[in-house]
Amino acid sequence: DGASKSRLVARARTPQAIVATLWSIALVSVGLHFELVEPSRALALFPVLGVITVVAGWRFHVRAGGITGDFLGATEQLAELAVLVVLAWR
Repeated sequence: DGASKSRLVARARTPQAIVATLWSIALVSVGLHFELVEPSRALALFPVLGVITVVAGWRFHVRAGGITGDFLGATEQLAELAVLVVLAWR
């Protein structure tokens, strides 16, 4: 739909995924450099976020046939919660 505000994000492909991944790596690298996050926790973030992204995307396609802005927001909230849990885990 041409009026959809999330159409560009919903149609994102490999180049956009690479850019998002590079931003994540840069942010985690800054945290590691300034010793704000432990290396083991930083490494745990990527598979956790990958699983959330893949499972959420699959579920949205199965249940609703695609991705909407609400689904993008829900995925972001799940990812944020996962990051907080991984970083706070003792």
